[in-house]
Amino acid sequence: MSSNSENRGGRVGHIIDCSASAFIPYPDEWIILESDQIASRITAAHLVWNINNIDFVMTKKQKDGPVLVEQIYKDLMGQRVLPAHVLDYLLANSFLLPKRCEFQYTYFWGTIYHHRINNGRLVRYLYSFNGEWKWDYANFVLQCSGVMPAAILKVE
Repeated sequence: MSSNSENRGGRVGHIIDCSASAFIPYPDEWIILESDQIASRITAAHLVWNINNIDFVMTKKQKDGPVLVEQIYKDLMGQRVLPAHVLDYLLANSFLLPKRCEFQYTYFWGTIYHHRINNGRLVRYLYSFNGEWKWDYANFVLQCSGVMPAAILKVE
C-alpha cells in the first residue's frame, strides 16, 4: 500500500496510490490477473480520499434478495469501483471511515484476486467487529444477502 498525506491549503488530504501493486494477503495462493479486473475500476496514482465523493452502492439484484457474488461482479461492470488499495489505507486510518460503515460489509471490487489452488475469484471487504476494523473476502461462488455495498467513486 502506497499512500501519504498532503497539506492542501491548511488541510491535510489523504492521498492513496491506486496505481501501485495491490497488497496480496496470501501470495503463495492468490494472484491478480488483469483479465479478472473490472475495466472501469479506479487506478489513479493520486486518489484524494474524501468520503463525500464515495457512494456505497448495492445492485438491484442485491436489494431484491440473496444473489451470487459472481452476479454482483457482472452488475458492477462499468462502475468506478474502488480497489483494495483503499481498503488497506482505511484499515490503517480507520478514523476516516464514516459511522455508517460499522453496520455493513463494504466491498472493494476494484481488485479481484484469483486463487491459484481452487482457480476461483475472490473480492475483499471491510467490516467492523467488536469495535475493530477487519477485512475478509468472498468467493464468487457464494450466495450473499444483507447490507454489502460496493465502494464506488462518484462521477464528478
